[in-house]
Amino acid sequence: MPSRSGGRGASRRRPVGGGQLDLAIAEETGDKPVSCLGLFSANYLHRHFPVHESFPKPDEIASLYESARGRWLDNADGLRNQNEAYTRTQFLDPLLTALGWQFIPEAQLPRGTKLEKPDYCLFPDDARRQQAAAQPTNAATFAFADTVLEAKRWGHSLDKVSERETPGRFPAEQIESYLRAAKDATGRRFFNWAILTNGARWRLYAEHAGNGATFEFTLVDSRGQFCSPEDFRLFAALFRPAAFARDADGRCLLDRVREESLNRQLELEENLRNRIFDVLEDLANAIRDHAPNRITAAIEAIILSRRLSRVAGGGGRA
Repeated sequence: MPSRSGGRGASRRRPVGGGQLDLAIAEETGDKPVSCLGLFSANYLHRHFPVHESFPKPDEIASLYESARGRWLDNADGLRNQNEAYTRTQFLDPLLTALGWQFIPEAQLPRGTKLEKPDYCLFPDDARRQQAAAQPTNAATFAFADTVLEAKRWGHSLDKVSERETPGRFPAEQIESYLRAAKDATGRRFFNWAILTNGARWRLYAEHAGNGATFEFTLVDSRGQFCSPEDFRLFAALFRPAAFARDADGRCLLDRVREESLNRQLELEENLRNRIFDVLEDLANAIRDHAPNRITAAIEAIILSRRLSRVAGGGGRA
């Protein structure tokens, strides 16, 4: 059984399909709570996002944290040994409700193929859920949803091919099919983000991101340790309804976090580039000023070259 003690306490820019920019972020592996691969910058999430007005205060999520952690501790053995339905009823359903979501499960969606029926359509309030429930098709249901969620049984690999419901298809392919279907006849999108989870690990996917780009949060690690209250604040910030609520321009908090992550990363790259130029110039000056070297002309040429490179690269002062 897991312990009831507390939980566990660089990047470059690259082009992706469609002329978009993506974050080529080294994945954080092992049992770290956050794994960034292309969607967000871990540096931004840890250093800048916590001071954002949308980031929950500790007292806002204290009871939610205790109830989620308690539900895991009380159901750990069953969750590890039972099927997906058990994971959904004993853990996902109550957690989604506690986060503030209303939902329509797969069994209550209109008829259609599994490729068009996620395990959950998620709504910010009951009025939207009731509107969606009255629709005759899945596409019409999607029009009222803020996102969809695909669930796997507890601990099931999120990178393993499905064997029963969608044989031969990876979970990420299911998510991609839902995102492709989330638009009307004119191509207007209903939502751009989707969730994949096995209860322990929670992933975000974005329709406009590069292939393979994901963000993953580990709620319960491989040792059975529930995440810390501080880490849970990030989970709540990124997976509650407020993160998916779209404004008049069709953008949500997740879109803004992704954009700010990219901007911060570019700023870090620019600062690093300038520091490298400064170090090279200081080194060249030191060599030039050391009289015994007698290579003044050559060093002057190097310094001039560095300055020209800085200007050509948009690095600022010459």
